[in-house]
Amino acid sequence: MMMTRRAVTSLAAALPVTAAAQSAPAIFAAGAVKTAVEALLAELPEPPTVRFATVGALRDEVLAGARPRLVLLSEDALVRLDAAGLLLPGSRRSIGRTGVALATRAGAALPDVGTLGAFRAALLAAPSFAYADPARGATAGAHMARIFDQLGIAEAMRAKSRLVPFGVDGVSLAAAGEVALAASQASEIIGRPGVALVGMLPDALQLWTRYGVAALRDAAEPAPLLDLFTSPAARAAFTAIGFVPS
Repeated sequence: MMMTRRAVTSLAAALPVTAAAQSAPAIFAAGAVKTAVEALLAELPEPPTVRFATVGALRDEVLAGARPRLVLLSEDALVRLDAAGLLLPGSRRSIGRTGVALATRAGAALPDVGTLGAFRAALLAAPSFAYADPARGATAGAHMARIFDQLGIAEAMRAKSRLVPFGVDGVSLAAAGEVALAASQASEIIGRPGVALVGMLPDALQLWTRYGVAALRDAAEPAPLLDLFTSPAARAAFTAIGFVPS
């Protein structure tokens, strides 16, 4: 751990902190990478500022004119920004992929979700459920809404579901026992205190999302930040919360 910390801290020496960086977020990062990003930045003596939000919200902010130095978003969002000519050529790098999973309070009984039928039954049996509002551009939330329709249980799930701004908010409700189950990216569940991973969605319903990092065109000194988020320490941090190589 000390070797990892020294490696991250050494990268910090190359991260200039400017007045502009202090007044506006230097990094836009999706909720799925939040835990790993926070762990890496916590080791820096003067960490750059970060805005965490849904992929859709951050993508649209950049398209509308926001200019962070770096973005950590889904590959689909990065492709969209690249097509708009907003990314620094050659700066896109892969982080890995994560899938959608269910969470419950630590210590609670874990329902079987290993098959399509078991998963559907578990959703119907749960007295309460939480997921991110699809209208906010949440990847996992939008996917769950499609699944409800696909399984023919949309009306039943709407009646007992709580829409939250971010998937991790639903995970927090599950940890507090305020909902029986919550859906989010696995990376927002694994390792979080008070939460148990019920399981990944069945293969027939799973949505694997690839995430990456890139610098904005004309960003000031992007290389050190890119190096930070693609370093061995970063790979370990992303792996620890369930990311797997793309």
